[in-house]
Amino acid sequence: MGHSSARIETSLGYWLKLTLNLKKFVTMKLSIRRYSTLLFTGSLLMSAALPQVAIGATLPKAMPAQAVSEAYASNRLQFQSRLPLQESQSDWLSQAPTDLERSTNALPPIVARRVKREISRSFNIPVAKLRTTAAQARTWNGCLGLPDPLAFCTMIALPGWQVVVTGQQQSWVYHTTQDGSQIRLNETASLPQGSEIVPSFLPDDQITPISDESVVFQAVTQGGITGRTVVTKLTAEGTVSQQTITPNIRSQPVILKRVTPGQVAAFIQQVEQQKLNHLNRLRYLLNRGADLTTTQISTRSGLAVEFTDVEPNQLPLALQEVNSLWQALIRS
Repeated sequence: MGHSSARIETSLGYWLKLTLNLKKFVTMKLSIRRYSTLLFTGSLLMSAALPQVAIGATLPKAMPAQAVSEAYASNRLQFQSRLPLQESQSDWLSQAPTDLERSTNALPPIVARRVKREISRSFNIPVAKLRTTAAQARTWNGCLGLPDPLAFCTMIALPGWQVVVTGQQQSWVYHTTQDGSQIRLNETASLPQGSEIVPSFLPDDQITPISDESVVFQAVTQGGITGRTVVTKLTAEGTVSQQTITPNIRSQPVILKRVTPGQVAAFIQQVEQQKLNHLNRLRYLLNRGADLTTTQISTRSGLAVEFTDVEPNQLPLALQEVNSLWQALIRS
């Protein structure tokens, strides 16, 4: 019995040692594989970022930043061919990010890429032909600020972005969530092909406030050769007044006409039907000459839009219609 027990203990010890050695061997192999993968990935990145140098050539002590950038651009396609293609890699490599997309305080690059891919799919335009020209952080409701009259819109505070993209003489305004997982086209604010205007954002400090609580609609026109500013207001009671301001003269408001409260209500309803709220805080300016005037329209509810007085086909259809309704009201 004693000899048998000893042999059993010896066998158990042998198999225990063998198991431990095998475990160490497997662990070592896995570590080597991970390390090799890291070395391979690092070599790819280095080969994409640095120019190829012949053996025995003398390297400069310091490489200028421009040379590194040019070397990266020339080797980018080679770097792409060595990596497995992922969902957004083709878009990422097809176009360098704009200054706006590079900024850490602006639009996240992944949101810009997703918006461009959506435009490319919807309008059959190559991603490389698209450029992000403006973006601003927004807080949306459940409909991303684009409510559908036939659908219920949850009233939640949803952080996101409003993005302007241009390409092939056309401009689009998109609303997105913070990470770009949800994207919706703002058709009302977008411009058709051929328009010379690119939408931008109207800063809060450049909005002319409505100081009188009785005013429901206001238009401020300024610029032109004379450089004067004309402020036209509509009150809820139906009074249409106008005031002219120049660098040296500030006239008293003059009553142009009076309309009925029913006409005021009908006008406001027509404006709302044109989805003016979809244009809120946007500007449509054309820098063509000093003789052009710009108009900023605003409402008691806080909506504000600014545009250059140019050919109607240069502006969104909704803005054309609202301006026509306003001119008809104050001049009829």
